[in-house]
Amino acid sequence: VKILIKSDRIKAHSSDRSLLKNLGSWLGQTTIAKDKPVLQKDLDLKKVILEAYEKGKMIAVIPFIHKILEPCKNTKVFGPPNPWVMALCSLCNEIYKLNKLKLNLKFEIEMMFKDLGLHAADVKPSSIVMGRAREMYGNPDFTIDKSAQPMPSATVEVQKPSGQAQRGADGSEAQRPFAAGLQTQSGEIIQGDWLNFVKVTTPTFIAIPGVKRFFANAMDASVREVIAPVVERSVTISCMTVRELVPKDFAFEPDENRVRQAARWMVAALASSLALVTCKEPLRATLTSHIWQMLQRMGIREEALEQSVNAEVAENLDFCCTVIEMHAIEKAIGSIDEAIQNSCMLRRKHAESRSTAQFVDTTVIQGQLPNLPEALHPSLAGVRSQYRVYEEFVKIQRLITNPNEASGASPAVMSVETPKQPRVAAVP
Repeated sequence: VKILIKSDRIKAHSSDRSLLKNLGSWLGQTTIAKDKPVLQKDLDLKKVILEAYEKGKMIAVIPFIHKILEPCKNTKVFGPPNPWVMALCSLCNEIYKLNKLKLNLKFEIEMMFKDLGLHAADVKPSSIVMGRAREMYGNPDFTIDKSAQPMPSATVEVQKPSGQAQRGADGSEAQRPFAAGLQTQSGEIIQGDWLNFVKVTTPTFIAIPGVKRFFANAMDASVREVIAPVVERSVTISCMTVRELVPKDFAFEPDENRVRQAARWMVAALASSLALVTCKEPLRATLTSHIWQMLQRMGIREEALEQSVNAEVAENLDFCCTVIEMHAIEKAIGSIDEAIQNSCMLRRKHAESRSTAQFVDTTVIQGQLPNLPEALHPSLAGVRSQYRVYEEFVKIQRLITNPNEASGASPAVMSVETPKQPRVAAVP
């Protein structure tokens, strides 16, 4: 645990953060759940939180603390108002109220309070963090201050075609970072010019000069703030599901292309749907907050604008969700191709052997089937009908246009670490 907490890898690697979170759950079950304390000489949790605040590691440490304290409510000793637990909650509540704290950290603290049967209003914030220095650049715990730093862009400039308009639809000059591409902290690039997709519909905002540029900034900042945890969760869940179901359903299918196609169809639909339901409300809240901050910087503080702000957020929210969905699909397809690689290899070897025997995925037959009821067992006769079931995933998936292949491209999201996966024809 101490090695992970001190490591800088937990700031960038989700696998290390997941391991630390699981260790927190184990530690809580072996100590707190049995009414045994986590001794300060072994692990000073308050000190761990403060060091994480200073070094930008709260993205990993707050979930770790949450998992340790999770059993408190059901214990005789550590349930609120235990002073040790309340002191940790007070510190977390102070962090919760910090300006520009990432939404996923706020949500984690809210869930910790809920698991303890507390409300933020019932916990007095401490004043320990106040005045402490923290990392300002590259800190994954806080959103970037747009007024103080230039927007990050891709290292490769995108040349505009000759004759292309240099100004947005509202007559304002388009900012170069949008044309060049936007890079998230996890190494993902959002490409395209946001100004082409901003919709301004209310008379109040139409009258504000350069409003499209401000909205484009707000949309970009909101998507970058939400995209990493949403995509990670959506891709992980969808790939785990497909990795278990597809090999079982196609245990007698000898064609690796059909297996891969079915897996891609299903994982694309699941990742897209999960990303949508996960990101919509956080995006709505974040986009609303960024727009209000924009209005305050412009000196506009009229509360009567609330209805107009909500209308503009609703008008542009679907597009922001689509950007995240597209990224989830791209990443999920690449992940599932890797996950079912062994299954495809078995079919490839069977085809190369030119055997006349019926192909059977023995790893599935010996591993999964003994634990499943007879009705869920795959059959040779049911392979074709099973394939038609997977084709239905194409129909339930929302229509998402690939911005890099269609005219009027929208901000697409790709991984810069691995080559772009070929898109499935049925999943545009």
